[in-house]
Amino acid sequence: MAIRYLTILAASLLLLSAICAQTPDRFAGTRAVQAVRTQYKSAIERLDASKTDQLFTPDSQMFETGGSERSYATYLNHHLAPELAAFKSFKFSNYKVDVRIEVR
Repeated sequence: MAIRYLTILAASLLLLSAICAQTPDRFAGTRAVQAVRTQYKSAIERLDASKTDQLFTPDSQMFETGGSERSYATYLNHHLAPELAAFKSFKFSNYKVDVRIEVR
């Protein structure tokens, strides 16, 4: 039984080694996403979303409260900018971001 588990572990480690060898910087995409998220968070906490459109692709879609707000430009103009204008301050708290990149 122990040999079976060691065989499975060894096979898993070989597979992981092969994956790592094929992608020298397999975390580059994750870091890029995290950098964009950090820029967005910082802008919102400064109550200045004026340059956040640069963080989104033209075909991106926004969802809020289970519904589509269409493009980021629409979301920014009709929701986010007016809300930020009404705030005196804003801080993100008690949240977790899990970045996952799926390659197909």
